[in-house]
Amino acid sequence: MPREKGDSLTIEDTPTGCRLVGEVDATNAERLKTYIGGRIEPDRDFIVDCSALTFMDSSAVHAILDVAGQMGGGALVFRGCAPNLRRLFEVIGIEDMAPVVIE
Repeated sequence: MPREKGDSLTIEDTPTGCRLVGEVDATNAERLKTYIGGRIEPDRDFIVDCSALTFMDSSAVHAILDVAGQMGGGALVFRGCAPNLRRLFEVIGIEDMAPVVIE
């Protein structure tokens, strides 16, 4: 899913989930939520490659929590998180609130 004009996020399909490139913020968090929500399958993990993600704000965290509630037995697995993103997830305690795994 390429970037839309003025958007700072590209979502690339992968066999087991997606790769995020750029920034997730209030302008595109809903698009990310809709994208993941449309691809999750019951009892299967959805892998989100964050190695090219440079920024995530609170609206993105809310979107993640919303979609994580729809996982149906699987987990949202975030891989390749930069230290600032790992710290954000740690401070929020996201792994304690939803079926989310930070690798």
